Amino acid sequence: MSEHFEQDNTKVESQEMQPMRVFVEVGTNELPITFIGKRQFESENDMYIGIDVKKSEVISARQMHEFGPKGQHAIFMQASAEQLPLKNESVGEIFFGNVFGDPSILIPEKGTFLSEAERVLKQDGQLVIKETNTPLNIKKLRELLAGRSFHEDRMLTPEDKSWKEEIQKYESIAFGARDSYLMYLKKIAEATQ
Repeated sequence: MSEHFEQDNTKVESQEMQPMRVFVEVGTNELPITFIGKRQFESENDMYIGIDVKKSEVISARQMHEFGPKGQHAIFMQASAEQLPLKNESVGEIFFGNVFGDPSILIPEKGTFLSEAERVLKQDGQLVIKETNTPLNIKKLRELLAGRSFHEDRMLTPEDKSWKEEIQKYESIAFGARDSYLMYLKKIAEATQ
């Protein structure tokens, strides 16, 4: 599957068209945001890539995507967030939904996920972290982010006025656990200390 994506991306660049706007969802489970969120990928230059480590989740996500809004450009693939099958600096936005708060994923693995996000994101690319099920303590998340090439643009919680509108881009339910948050980060030129 990743070869298909790379060939399509190369083709677009060689035809001097607008470059693809690539959005990657890591950890789709059976419900990709193309099905449960309001975020749409309908432009010829938009590409959604849904990734999950479990083959059964990839199959389910692909099937649920088919029931969602028509005309969205999407690819689904089985891969680990520790080794994303994507070119360096090829992605405009990467989304992790309820991944960092998952207690079955060890902290070192979560650090590797962030390293991979740094590798595949373009300069000024956006990392979005949504935690609504079992949120990782925000202090621990910021510790994981420390020293990386990300700048925190903004963080929303259910108390914020724009929470409902923002969270519904990624899921149909606008509430979550008490400590829920949606964090937007921008990839910057050099890692911060």
